[in-house]
Amino acid sequence: MLYGMDHTLWSVVLSQSATTPVADRCRSVVDLVIRTTQATSVTVCAVSPHDSTHHALLNVGYPDDVLEYILAPRFTEGCPGFRSVRNNPDVIYSWDDLPNFRDTYTAVGVFQPSGFNNGVSVMLRDNTGRTIGVVHASVHDSDFQPDTKETLASIRPLLTEWTALISRFADAHLSPREHEVLSLMRDGLSNAEIAKALTLAPRTVSTHVERVLHKLRTTNRTEAAVLAERAGLPRSAHVRRQPAGYALGLPAGQPRDHLALTSASR
Repeated sequence: MLYGMDHTLWSVVLSQSATTPVADRCRSVVDLVIRTTQATSVTVCAVSPHDSTHHALLNVGYPDDVLEYILAPRFTEGCPGFRSVRNNPDVIYSWDDLPNFRDTYTAVGVFQPSGFNNGVSVMLRDNTGRTIGVVHASVHDSDFQPDTKETLASIRPLLTEWTALISRFADAHLSPREHEVLSLMRDGLSNAEIAKALTLAPRTVSTHVERVLHKLRTTNRTEAAVLAERAGLPRSAHVRRQPAGYALGLPAGQPRDHLALTSASR
């Protein structure tokens, strides 16, 4: 039995329609982890395929200084405990599973001063086995409950899916204008309507659309629009000026800094 688990609530969240943006589903799941397990902080990070740098996609609960540390090479490359996790990606290790981890600078100098006394890192890999991300979860308790590990393992596929989408956008290197065109495509605007909205020549819009399709490795507008919707691509400035309900996007009031698709994709 999962720690503090409301099975009905979890089943609803995990079975949300595939049309629900995966970014929204991930945020809901992480919030639920905080509410129903002993975890007090969770962050989801993408790992760049080009230089192995780590970038936070979503952070709930970690102070800025702790988040900055776990994204830095001193931790991602230099921490022996994290190297063990990275080298054994199928295993979820808590501090107690890593010899002498409690004596390391990471534990004594970073986590414990912020009130964290145990934690795990869960590696996310794509279907080729390449590491594309990592989830960090910390607790105030000295012991990391097995049920909390089970919960994190159960949401790994969804978080992997989201991270893979973000990585796909990051690899595409869409320009700010291409992001805007894609956002309007996602909301159903034709090339002519996009041209009018952005005050561009129709031929220019056609060129942007072709580049978006090529960069995202999609074959048509519909496929690109679905990809953008699944990823939770933020609405363009034009769409945000439309009446409420005009377009799909981030939920009303959703803090933009929690969903870092745009910054991760530039």
